Amino acid sequence: MNFMTKTALLLATLAITGLLTLSPLCAQVRTTEFSVPYQFHAGNTILPAGDYRVSIDAGLRRGMITLATADLSSALVLLPQSESTGENAPVEATVALVFHRYGDDYFLRQVRHHGTGQALNLHESKAEKAAARQGNLRQVALVHPR
Repeated sequence: MNFMTKTALLLATLAITGLLTLSPLCAQVRTTEFSVPYQFHAGNTILPAGDYRVSIDAGLRRGMITLATADLSSALVLLPQSESTGENAPVEATVALVFHRYGDDYFLRQVRHHGTGQALNLHESKAEKAAARQGNLRQVALVHPR
């Protein structure tokens, strides 16, 4: 074989090896689509009602949540405050979003992994703390994938 053929073969082998090495990392990311019927707070950002893709990367120490519009025109990365494990979790492996509601304001507070019993808890933002201090009735809303 000539030098160019050997170089091309070596580069192809390195590329394939790199992809095979990264595949276990990619397998830990779960993406689910949601239709959220109301405007809500995610961290310090206010997002409109609409369709979203939520990706959970459980490969990191406490995980990472990426929240993107369905058309992928904008995205927001959220780092959970903590992870909790529930006992009696349902068998199906789905994801659900948990919102806290104060008056007309909704705050994304948790992403649940049904089937594993795990939940990623998000930080309470300054806006949510202020809403809670006003004494508004607090309710929890659960949004399932569409």
